[in-house]
Amino acid sequence: MASPRLSWSNRGFGATSKGGTRISYNPWSLLGRIQRLRPRTQAILASGVVVSVMGTLVMIARAQSDPDKSVRLTAAASPPASVTPTASPSASPSPSPSPSPSPSPTATAAPSPPPVVVAAPPPPKPTTKPAPVAPKPAPVAPKPAAVASRSVPSTPGLIAYRGLGAWVSLYDFVFTNAPIDPAQATQAMANRGVQTLYLQTSRWNLPDDMTGAGLVAQFIERAHDHGIRVVGWYLPGFADVNLDVRRSMAVINFKTPSGQHFDGLAPDIEDRSAVNHNLAAFNAGIVAYSKALRAAVGSNVALGAIVPDAVNNQRLPMAWAGFPWPEIARDYDVVMPMGYWSVTKGSDCGQQYDAGAYTRNVVSTTISLMGVTKPMLVVGGVGDCTTVAEVQGYVGAASTVGIGASIYSFETVERSAGATAMWKALQTAVRH
Repeated sequence: MASPRLSWSNRGFGATSKGGTRISYNPWSLLGRIQRLRPRTQAILASGVVVSVMGTLVMIARAQSDPDKSVRLTAAASPPASVTPTASPSASPSPSPSPSPSPSPTATAAPSPPPVVVAAPPPPKPTTKPAPVAPKPAPVAPKPAAVASRSVPSTPGLIAYRGLGAWVSLYDFVFTNAPIDPAQATQAMANRGVQTLYLQTSRWNLPDDMTGAGLVAQFIERAHDHGIRVVGWYLPGFADVNLDVRRSMAVINFKTPSGQHFDGLAPDIEDRSAVNHNLAAFNAGIVAYSKALRAAVGSNVALGAIVPDAVNNQRLPMAWAGFPWPEIARDYDVVMPMGYWSVTKGSDCGQQYDAGAYTRNVVSTTISLMGVTKPMLVVGGVGDCTTVAEVQGYVGAASTVGIGASIYSFETVERSAGATAMWKALQTAVRH
């Protein structure tokens, strides 16, 4: 059935029903609509309101009892039940008359929505900025190495070069598959009567100023334990004078873990490969290097100069033309020619050669080229192409014209068949 309708002309108080009966209240107001509901429906509506109110109270109580948690925003209780009236919203409630035989459809309040709980947004996490990374320093081009200040050897003067010597190269303890042991080698030298060990430290085309520094330190300390002096020898290239001087000063300033150092320095002046065998560059490099080295070490350090065999050079004079002999005499205290008579033998090492005469000739020729007499120490050899008789002749001459004697090298003499007899002959050399 159709529900009673009100026309737009009869809204408000004093309206009449469809049958013309005047009503004293507005049947479409909220209270009027509720009153017109059946009792069971009114009870259901009341229960819903009570449940909604109770839920709201519970939520408020929880929020008050838990203040530490995030704030909860609880929506208010559900709004009043809404109906969809066609009458004016301004109608006021009035007592309901006897129920109409044809009631309008039951108006039920809209179910109250559940409380809306909105969690407060969590506090923002602290934004910890990563520590700034320090920029890597730009590579700095290495400065040219300055010449180190000198440290005067423990045995100043010529004493380090006097007497019987023994030679050890890098090929004996670094660049070899069977390196000699410093302790065993120096013990053997002491047994042979050696007074000075000539130990190679580096050369111009190696990466380190001191090659095999740990073993070098052992050689120095073990040699000193036996009373053997140690002279370091370095092979310069003369293409880079600053490099050569720096590596020479590395010998002067080298110290072992116990604070011991070399007793002298003797550059090996012979290699022309660094200057591509340019004779003028080679000779000029020798002069520049020798002058700079002498200035670096001062006048209190005795320098030895290991120089070519002036007699052997006569076999190919153009290859050694202009060699700066006078400058050698000026800048070095001991001149040490490599008087290897064995180079004249060719491949026949068994033939006998007058090593004594050869040694005297080397000394006199060198003095003539220098223009002045200097202390001399002729290095004989080579040890693996020498006879006992030759060593005896050599020692006789070396003791007369020089301050000491030695055969290159210690290992080649030790491996010779006549090693014991050779060392016995060498022990008669000048001893100081």
